[in-house]
Amino acid sequence: MSAPIDVFAYCPPGVVGRRATDLSIEIGAATEPNMSQDEIDSLIKPMLVMAE
Repeated sequence: MSAPIDVFAYCPPGVVGRRATDLSIEIGAATEPNMSQDEIDSLIKPMLVMAE
């Protein structure tokens, strides 16, 4: 498991950042393998856009 991300490191100086009620952003290990490019492509339906 990787270390949690320090969200405060990405805030501008003087900005508190996240709300105290926000959930932790710690992400666990993957439970499924990565999607193949074919699987990703099947989720996106290209559409023809015609200019008027």
